[in-house]
Amino acid sequence: MIINEERNLLQFQFPSYDEQLGLNIYAYVKNNEAVIIDNGYEQHFLEVKKELDKRGIEIRMAIQTHFHPDHIGGLPHLRHVPIYGSVHAEYSLAKFYNNYEDYLPTVAVEDTIKVEFHDTKFTLMPNPSHSKCTMLILVDTFAFVGDECMFYDDEEQCMPYAAETIEMHRDGTKFLRTIIEGYLVCPAHGRMTYCTMYLKFVIMYFNHILKFPEQSYEQFSELFQVEFKNDKFHSHNVSKVKKA
Repeated sequence: MIINEERNLLQFQFPSYDEQLGLNIYAYVKNNEAVIIDNGYEQHFLEVKKELDKRGIEIRMAIQTHFHPDHIGGLPHLRHVPIYGSVHAEYSLAKFYNNYEDYLPTVAVEDTIKVEFHDTKFTLMPNPSHSKCTMLILVDTFAFVGDECMFYDDEEQCMPYAAETIEMHRDGTKFLRTIIEGYLVCPAHGRMTYCTMYLKFVIMYFNHILKFPEQSYEQFSELFQVEFKNDKFHSHNVSKVKKA
């Protein structure tokens, strides 16, 4: 686990290996109290919790960018604090679990809200995109975007993965681009960055496969001079294109 510090923010980065993406857990800290943004698999959360305990930091709130298994493993250990997440959490959880009560948010967010934490306010904005339950989280100059941006540790761009529909992911990415200029983008996978070109490339890619689903990733890459790592996601994304 690598710990990166940026003002009030701790990024706990678990490295990628081979084609497997790493993942991040974030703790926004004030007065030795923390808001946890996403919490990895259970083993990752327990490692983060141990580090926070060592620093004398107590978790007071959890906020989820979305509810896929690599983001929610710590939630059964956080039932004593408010857990904010999309009103569509159950829709996603039901795809992975038969029993998911311990992973549901205690505060279901349907529309944009602001949540106070000490002298700071978090803005929570539902933004169906990578998943139906995706939520954009803004605080100070940080933007927590979940799987809307995905990078490997070597800073290579990961091909986007449309968990729902291509149109939903593309349109959510378009909305995200209108919001986050000037924010430090905090993805669930990979480095923090001020660069939003990745989002432009994702929109280009999705528009292309909607028009030419029969074309290979290599054809797209050669045409637009854009490279994504983990191009095995291409066949999955193409399978999401609705047949005319």
